[in-house]
Parts: sequence; structure tokens; C-alpha cells
Amino acid sequence: MREQRPIPAVFDSDRFIPFTDDQLRSMADQYEAGKTTYQLSDIFGVDPRAICRRLRLLGVQLRNRGNTPIFSDSGCLEMIAYKKASGKTIKDLAEMHGCSAKTINDALLRGRNLMAKIG
Repeated sequence: MREQRPIPAVFDSDRFIPFTDDQLRSMADQYEAGKTTYQLSDIFGVDPRAICRRLRLLGVQLRNRGNTPIFSDSGCLEMIAYKKASGKTIKDLAEMHGCSAKTINDALLRGRNLMAKIG
């Protein structure tokens, strides 16, 4: 079983919209699993900046903008292979990964550039 994340006392302040400890842990776990702050803001009903602030206070290391898991070099190459093998469209892949078609297109282009450098 995974160790429970401690919740700082700062969340008891009136400044914050109240979330339960379980919600805060879920927020951090989902972010670390790859969800973006924008996706979490839709889930929890707060501004993305509020999500970032809470994650920082929880001690979560935030990713750089645009540094989503699908933009890792291996992720881009795997996406190209999956798209070729399955015949999925860019729109299908975007829905599957919970992002825009432009994000998928950028990842595919990055993967093609990586393939060109390799081979």
C-alpha cells in the first residue's frame, strides 16, 4: 500500500476552497499519473492556478509547460507505432489521451523528427 501523503496545515486557512484530505491526495496522485492542471481544474471545479498552488503546497514537483507524458521521446515514437498499427485518427488519439488534436499532432511530428535523426 502506498504511503499516505501528509496534508500541510496551511489548507485550514479561510483563503482556500475547502477540499477533503482525500481530494487533495487524489489531486496530487492524478497529477503525478499524468493529468494536466487544466484537466484537474475541470474535475475539481477550480482555476488551474489554484490547482498549481495546491500541488506546490503538497510538495508535488510540477512539470514544465508542454512536458506532458505523451511528449517523452519514447512516448512520441510509441504513439506513431500505435497510430500506424491501429489505424486510429488524430481525433481518436486526442480523446484517448484527454488532450487536443494539436497536441497529438505535435507529438506525432516530434516522433517523426526523432525517427529521422535516428535512422
